[in-house]
Amino acid sequence: HEQAGRQPIVVYPEVVSGNPTKARSVVRYLLNVPGLIAGDTEFADSEMIFAYGEHLLPKGAGAERILFLPPIDTSLFNNLDNAYDSHRKGWLIYPGRHTHALQEHPELAARCTLITNEWPATPQEMAELFRRSEGIYCFSSTATALEAMLCGCPAVVLKSPFFDGTPLGVGEFGTHGLAFEDAPEAIEHARSGLPIVQQKYADLQGRFWDQLASFIEQTQAMPCTDLQPDAMQGAA
Repeated sequence: HEQAGRQPIVVYPEVVSGNPTKARSVVRYLLNVPGLIAGDTEFADSEMIFAYGEHLLPKGAGAERILFLPPIDTSLFNNLDNAYDSHRKGWLIYPGRHTHALQEHPELAARCTLITNEWPATPQEMAELFRRSEGIYCFSSTATALEAMLCGCPAVVLKSPFFDGTPLGVGEFGTHGLAFEDAPEAIEHARSGLPIVQQKYADLQGRFWDQLASFIEQTQAMPCTDLQPDAMQGAA
């Protein structure tokens, strides 16, 4: 880039603090609530902000700043030709980052099959597990819940330090396939919305390419700025 006289555009997720590469053109891609996991809660005015979903957009930003990349491989995670669909058995629990979930919900831990970062060992095995299970309990807005829903397995997302009640992608998906309390009527309502999840996901896969083209156009047009002291400090 230096030899060609070009200035790179650097894209940081929200978990990276400052501007460690000392870039003069910075895009901040919000994949979660700023500061929830790591990183800063505010960003320099010179940064161009994009968000994974509508509800993560900063105040005043429009839909042209959404880049919703569908993360799931639907050739694996789907409910097509599922012989188990009419006689699913058993519930799953995925604590994720909420390491105290099993202690806080001992009754769920006792009756559910535990998903960890090591098991199931492959995406294929994970998809097979979802395709034969009745549902899954989660404690954050996680792609694991979406994988399960695409396999016909509703997700119950319970409050935790990593989930305040608003799922990621709610502006794109709504709350179809999700329940937020461990109640039979809530779970049945979630189950009834699973076909909508699958259709919406297919629509979002198509829409992504238009969003990506817009992302490229906007970022290519952004100016190079002089480095501010806070950016220099972040590079130290």
